Amino acid sequence: MQISKATQELLASFTQINPSILIKTGNSISTMSPAKNILAKADINEEFDHEVCIYDLGQFLGITKQDIFEGAEYNFNETSVKIVKDGNAVTYNYAAPNTIILPPDKLPQMPDADVVVVLEEATLKNVINMANVLGKDDISINSDGQTVNISVTDKSDTSSNVFDSNLATGDGSVYSMYFKKESLKILPGTYVVKLSKQFISHFEHEDGDLEYWIALEQDSEYDSGE
Repeated sequence: MQISKATQELLASFTQINPSILIKTGNSISTMSPAKNILAKADINEEFDHEVCIYDLGQFLGITKQDIFEGAEYNFNETSVKIVKDGNAVTYNYAAPNTIILPPDKLPQMPDADVVVVLEEATLKNVINMANVLGKDDISINSDGQTVNISVTDKSDTSSNVFDSNLATGDGSVYSMYFKKESLKILPGTYVVKLSKQFISHFEHEDGDLEYWIALEQDSEYDSGE
């Protein structure tokens, strides 16, 4: 089989969550951060007949990106994968699953959402860029009841510089749902974002084949206004 560029890019984004991965049989792949505060799951076009456990996913992808292996064939077996192209070959051995952090067998049940917003790809890019420019680690989706914003700030310093980007019109609820910048290690795209006052969020990519569950910071606050 071959591995598409889209799948390679997805796997590359997963290395930001966890440097290791266990790919189970079928066409779904998932990963979880070592801190267990980020879980990602995606459906891909490739169908795996064997479980594939890779300890250093970045190293493996480094092989796939070599010009000599562009469009290569990947022959997966029980203990290794052989990558072959035009007389060049690499045999890459699997790791033992008990040596890596594994995601749960069942996906979490998202509580009823208290907040639902659409986060456009351009807005997400702007927020991450501004967090880097301002040197801030705190990102929030917040509302004063009238306007819903996504903001870059410093919770520990009320006099710090703040970047706001409008997402929607408020519904009367007042809230500040906080993430750390490092938690938003997601593939670029537009997402439907659901937030729960039980300190969990769900990001669903507009194509519907990529999802993230990301823990909210424990100082997140929500008041329905009722």
